[in-house]
Amino acid sequence: MQRYCWDRTLGSGSVAGTNLRPEPVLVPQGVPHTFLWEAESAFDWMTAVQYRYGWDVQNLDDDDDWQYGWNPWLKQSFSRSFNSGVHVLYIEARDAAGMVTRVRIELEMVPFQMDRDLLLVDDWRLGDYDPYRTVPSESEHDEFWSGICSRAPGFDPGMDIFPADELYNTQQGDDPLPLEVLLRYKHVIWTYSIGLESIWKNTIRFNPLGNENPLSPPFPVSWPVFKPNTLALYLAGGGSSLTCGKAGRLGGGLSAIFTEELMFPASVLDDLSSFDYDREYAELSLAHDDYYVTVIDGVSGPFKTGIPGIIRSLDRDAMRMAVGSGDALNSDLPDTLTLDETVTCSSCFFNPQVRGFYYVEVYDPQYYMDYLGRSSHDCFSPLYRMRARSTMSPLHYGAIALVATNPICEDLGRTGNESYHFGIPLWFIDHGQVEQIADFIFEQWDIR
Repeated sequence: MQRYCWDRTLGSGSVAGTNLRPEPVLVPQGVPHTFLWEAESAFDWMTAVQYRYGWDVQNLDDDDDWQYGWNPWLKQSFSRSFNSGVHVLYIEARDAAGMVTRVRIELEMVPFQMDRDLLLVDDWRLGDYDPYRTVPSESEHDEFWSGICSRAPGFDPGMDIFPADELYNTQQGDDPLPLEVLLRYKHVIWTYSIGLESIWKNTIRFNPLGNENPLSPPFPVSWPVFKPNTLALYLAGGGSSLTCGKAGRLGGGLSAIFTEELMFPASVLDDLSSFDYDREYAELSLAHDDYYVTVIDGVSGPFKTGIPGIIRSLDRDAMRMAVGSGDALNSDLPDTLTLDETVTCSSCFFNPQVRGFYYVEVYDPQYYMDYLGRSSHDCFSPLYRMRARSTMSPLHYGAIALVATNPICEDLGRTGNESYHFGIPLWFIDHGQVEQIADFIFEQWDIR
């Protein structure tokens, strides 16, 4: 019998037969987990399957030791968190023939140390100096972000920078950022570039039920293999983040939640779902559950066609500047964001007399929200909106930067509970304005 189980932050896995291989997973203490599962008899797919589950079951043969007994509708656990120790979840599925599949998931609680204030995750993997200034050199980018983070008291470049490219080069290539790296810090700045090899994409990609239907052969894996979304775990545990970088359909930005190349605009609730029964899971992706994004769009395509009255043009849609929205209007944040002079010279690719800025990811653009007949989430909170080169652009005044409040931090009475996401690589923005943004965020995080 085939069994599939999934948790929002821990990932997913599939198991056939009666495999009892334990899967120890490190998780922050106090983070609630809810597992969902599905099973199908190998003999008759129409036969009803019954389920039961229990935490830390001592005697697996004693029905009374299972907190929740056999039930064909029991396909989800109640939310549960632990503050210490090692805890084991057992799930069993039984078909009409009496065949039982059992899954054992072991969670080890890890303390949220938070003995350091600020971590910089350097996940920018683009190359050498370009005279047209389409990308910064590696050394330029490193120097810029090291300088930004050094504006926070106590930041030590020798200790508080994590080079994500070294992790990618030394591991299998699809592992997320290690949780133990994040748990030392109260706040993280994560800057990334596009590419299928980024740790950013490995960490936030969202694939609850696999690229193939997990309830039909060939089965994706032979036992639960969890690839945790460690950033989601970190935020759920009370951490805060500033994330930004070069977005694109190859893995940058929040579009990296998609496991396959996508077409813009992309609906998180529709395009992220491979099958009818996993649409209910899509709203639990990082983009929707942490930043409350419904639609992801971009200046550079490919684009969907057939949207009435909408014609996409790279020249018209490119960003000219950005203007403050929401919290940015009544704070010490800059009113506008413009490109830095180092990338707008007469010979530069992004000379504003020739073209606008292409590296832009846009969230909940109104034209596509109207097309879908949807409204943005009540907690969707834009910080900056783009001004396109033409006011006729469907992206004009679309949100490109977001702020989200972490309810876990509020519950713990902890200050600095905001996370920020920019759909643009901030190196290209006027460096004085970026310093102003950093100073504001550090003040909110209480590290000024």
